[in-house]
Amino acid sequence: MSSSIFGFVGKDYVVLVADASVTTSILLIKSDLDKIYEADDKFAFCCVGEPGDDTAFSDYIVRNIQLNKFRNGYSATSHANANWMRYVLAKGLRSQPYQCNCVIGAIDVPSLKQEMQTSTEQVQSSGSSGSNQIALTGFKPHLYYLDYLGTLCEVPFCAHGYCGYLLYGLWDSAWKPGMDLEAGKELLRKSIAQLQRRFIIQQPHFIAKVITKDGIQLLDL
Repeated sequence: MSSSIFGFVGKDYVVLVADASVTTSILLIKSDLDKIYEADDKFAFCCVGEPGDDTAFSDYIVRNIQLNKFRNGYSATSHANANWMRYVLAKGLRSQPYQCNCVIGAIDVPSLKQEMQTSTEQVQSSGSSGSNQIALTGFKPHLYYLDYLGTLCEVPFCAHGYCGYLLYGLWDSAWKPGMDLEAGKELLRKSIAQLQRRFIIQQPHFIAKVITKDGIQLLDL
């Protein structure tokens, strides 16, 4: 697979990256395609695969996640959305399969019940009856690896395509648990530089997005 998509988790964020090239055979069709789909304000995924399958699958996922939010009045958890995506791929595997691979990133927002429980535990641990300095820590980043066979796994970093041959060694030494956003940007720059220096297929332009508790933002490369 000539397309490159990858991502990694930081302290309180998830970074998703995809090359922006569209190729067929030996031809470069375009180099400005956004392969990172935003299904919710804190849930996004990269998707690559056979032409047509990737667009059809991504649109189906985005529309149904949004429909589910409108029907229920709240967003599903990242775990629920990721497993539903896995179900869609696995269900069609032997009838109308999608030849798609995904990297899924999300931030889970704590519910009111979780916030109250966290506040109570912090008050009890501090030994006071109340405090205005309670800090909520329920915003948790998640990254999932999903392939066309319906294999789903939560991981700290992952890649689809030939880029995995070049990046896993870098991440094994450079990625650290709990990295802040600045360290994550530096790792992102190293990853893209590694691909552009060693990968024989030209990928001149990448698109990167970061998911935090404040939403999804485009990163300047």
